[in-house]
Amino acid sequence: MSGVYSPDSGRWFSALWLVSWSWMACMIHAGQDVAAPNRICQAVAETLPRVHYTGRPLDEEIARDALRQYFDLLDRQHMVFLQSDLEEFSQRYGLAPDCIGMSSVMLQSLRRGDLTPAREIQSRYAQRFAERIASIGPWLKSSPDFGVEEYCVPDRRRAGWPRTVAEANELWRLRIKSEWLDELLAGRTVGETAAALSEAYERKVRLSRFDEGRLLHYYLSALAKAYDPHSAYYAVRGRAAGALRETATARNEGEVSDKRLLVGMVTQRETGKRHAVLRLSVFYRGCALEIKNVLSLAMEKGAEGIVLDLRGNQGGNIDEAVEAAGLFVGEGPVARYREREGRVRTLFSRNECACALPLVVLVDGETASAAEMLAAAMQDYRRAVIVGSGATFGKGTMQGVVPLESVIGGGIGDCGELKVTFRQFYRVTGAAVQGRGVEPDVLIPLFKGHDAREAELARTIAADAVQAVSIGVGMLDREWLERLRERSAQRLKQSDELELVNQLRRLTTRVEGDEPVSLRYESRRLDRERGLQLESELEQLPRAWNYEALTSGGGTVFARRDCTLDEASGVLRDLTEGKTRESFVATESTP
Repeated sequence: MSGVYSPDSGRWFSALWLVSWSWMACMIHAGQDVAAPNRICQAVAETLPRVHYTGRPLDEEIARDALRQYFDLLDRQHMVFLQSDLEEFSQRYGLAPDCIGMSSVMLQSLRRGDLTPAREIQSRYAQRFAERIASIGPWLKSSPDFGVEEYCVPDRRRAGWPRTVAEANELWRLRIKSEWLDELLAGRTVGETAAALSEAYERKVRLSRFDEGRLLHYYLSALAKAYDPHSAYYAVRGRAAGALRETATARNEGEVSDKRLLVGMVTQRETGKRHAVLRLSVFYRGCALEIKNVLSLAMEKGAEGIVLDLRGNQGGNIDEAVEAAGLFVGEGPVARYREREGRVRTLFSRNECACALPLVVLVDGETASAAEMLAAAMQDYRRAVIVGSGATFGKGTMQGVVPLESVIGGGIGDCGELKVTFRQFYRVTGAAVQGRGVEPDVLIPLFKGHDAREAELARTIAADAVQAVSIGVGMLDREWLERLRERSAQRLKQSDELELVNQLRRLTTRVEGDEPVSLRYESRRLDRERGLQLESELEQLPRAWNYEALTSGGGTVFARRDCTLDEASGVLRDLTEGKTRESFVATESTP
């Protein structure tokens, strides 16, 4: 989890665990019928080596990784299986028989489409889950002793599995105790808390039930993720058409709930100067045209510059990102990509430049994929100043969707679809985004939590480079950027708001991370009160900028305190001083 600590919720652990339980429940409908599951499994095993960007064959290493991935996807918080379960099934499926030259049972099963390993491991998961549920009744009904010094690890994704039943039961007891504490600190009575926790665990029981579609989803996604972290299988087919439909999914597809373009006008209280803020959470179909229209509206209202806020934007439709880039740089190359066969091609925007105003692009560690492509293009064209708290996520790959009916043949019903990485994209300079991200021109020193970036993920695709393409560039040279950095650093050094925000972030990281957190009532009460105090101090600080929403839903968003957006506005103000619009459009060509 990430974001600013919210004392009002008081439910750090519950939310984190619920996300883990419901990770793929939103993708799979209960009772979903899946045609010919064995043929689907075999088709996925045959298709991945033929279509995936790396071209890797389905071998022993992939099979072993798929086995481990399956355990991780079933039990993301490492609280249900025992370590002995992993060892038993690794011995049974992951190791080759005694006969030299023979492949492992796991590899043979995948090639044949035999789902026995998937079913047996899931059956063990259901057994262990039922054992844990059977033991927790007393802990749900009565309030624990919060005077005892005990600790709970909120995020166990990197922890090992419990070695004994007693150790597993203890993990669940401590987790439930933490949830009791969160509810009581949020103001619920003992009776209300007992009822809420009972209902929450009844929901966990419902989410733990598997039909054939959900089994396939987890098992074949585990196989796909043995190739790279962004490939997956979906048992419920989307709107695929053709043998390979290109898409550019968000990094965590299914987690993006807000697909609106939020627009606000920002006024500096001292000078009255105005600029527009465009906040985009994902590149959805049609958003480039919407951006064009709101740019026209902003200029009509007297905007002297634009802040394009791509924080948290994990990607989306690549074509829309390319066309959105063209609105600021005009028709021409935006990025390059390499296909699995080695061919290198260029992505061109067909749009004419719709806005020559000064531009700041705001990013963070969750800016990924198509959003990184746009940010990199603006930086390489010297069209915008990139402002952020560090490098972007670093997902420089593109995914396509294979409808499995096109592989298996018709007549057996819905077979689902395989999302597979099949391209890597690059900046127009030829440099990689993959694993590196986009470094901001102006750095805002925000405290960073535990969120991993692409380079830290398992089985991530290696970065390389391609030949650059020639582009026209603007006048944002190194000397100009250095002056902007210096002025920003001076502001931030004197910023009480930044210091308070960083204190909140440190508190959030401590109570939501992978380090033990106290379960004493007094200790957690003090954390909560400290969070409330910091938020109160933040609200009392004066704001240099006045935000006015131009789109529905933006009022609440722009009313929140946001020191990063405020600083991006400050950089934009510095950028516009004494400069004409012509300073920001292309005036020369790169070699």
